[in-house]
Amino acid sequence: MKRRRDTVQRGTIVRSGSSLVEVLVAIIILGVATSGLAAMALQAGRTSAASESSALRDAALHTAIDRVAVQPYDGLNELAGCSERGEGHFAYLLCVRVEEEETNLSAVTVLVDPESETVPSVSTVLLRSRTPPPTPF
Repeated sequence: MKRRRDTVQRGTIVRSGSSLVEVLVAIIILGVATSGLAAMALQAGRTSAASESSALRDAALHTAIDRVAVQPYDGLNELAGCSERGEGHFAYLLCVRVEEEETNLSAVTVLVDPESETVPSVSTVLLRSRTPPPTPF
């Protein structure tokens, strides 16, 4: 074990090393800095999770839009209705509504409503028309 060295300069004793107060102040400063970093890491994790859920919601919406786009006009009513879906840890409600606007024109509303309260629902409206029959000329 090392012994503490005391040196004498001009009648005063100078001790090398740190006092208990200095060590406590250093620990408090380190604790405050560490808690700030922990709070930032927690917020970054929450933001990342919300971003992932938004991306999954948008992917579900685009998948539903693609289904509506490839469905023949006469079969659009087959897509109408609501169903609960889930992809991994992302569960959502998918609703499709078909409304005939005028002859040979329908408005198809697609809604994706995630179960998570942190991610808002999103919807879009597609206008689909019946393709006119080809002319022989």
